[in-house]
Amino acid sequence: MKHIFIGILTAILLLSPFKGFSETLTPKRITEWSRTAAQGDAGAQFNLGLLLAKGQGVPQSYPEAFKWVRLAANQGLADAQFNLGAMYANGQGTPQNDAEAFKWFHLAANQGLAGAQCNLGAMYANGQGTPQNYAEAFKWVRLAALQGNAQAQLYLGAMYVNGQGTPQNYAEAFKWVRLAALQGNTQAQFYLGAMYANDLGVQKNYAEALKWVRLAALQEISKCTESTRTLMRTLIEKGIQKPEHP
Repeated sequence: MKHIFIGILTAILLLSPFKGFSETLTPKRITEWSRTAAQGDAGAQFNLGLLLAKGQGVPQSYPEAFKWVRLAANQGLADAQFNLGAMYANGQGTPQNDAEAFKWFHLAANQGLAGAQCNLGAMYANGQGTPQNYAEAFKWVRLAALQGNAQAQLYLGAMYVNGQGTPQNYAEAFKWVRLAALQGNTQAQFYLGAMYANDLGVQKNYAEALKWVRLAALQEISKCTESTRTLMRTLIEKGIQKPEHP
């Protein structure tokens, strides 16, 4: 059953909102960001880049987004470095380049950004843009997990299950997967249910297993839908819950 976790270390490489978006987005605000970005303000450059990437208030343009995010990243703004890494990883506004993605994630991770630490760990685990190194992967994923990053907590649990970069420890795996599940991470909820069902790091408990698998199913996660249905059918067959409509 431990093999259910192998292969889930895939980075979630997405642009993330910057604090500036908590403000009301108005044409005046966009004009102000455009003016101060042109004057070299890193925060404004990053905000303008995100607007261009998302097409909010301006026509969407990944090349222009890349240009402004890169300028902010070159000034040392951690959020911009993280997003620049994501753009290189996804080939948004620039040719796809894992080595460049790794470089910028590393810079942001060194500044303590949990999302960058998580992605950096995943790249080390998968050998993307750098030689595969589970010890380094574990180090960075753990740092992100300790900051409360749910995806990193799930990854850390997987590494404890598989003994990647650390001795195998099902109890630790359960602890971290549960923390991610409690934050609403749907993959973690599914895997937590599987751990309860298979006596993996916790005493077997089919009621708890069904509870967590159902939570995952209710959120309709595409990657786990079929597995979720299969596990739910198994739990139903064990008498934990009978179908309402045979």
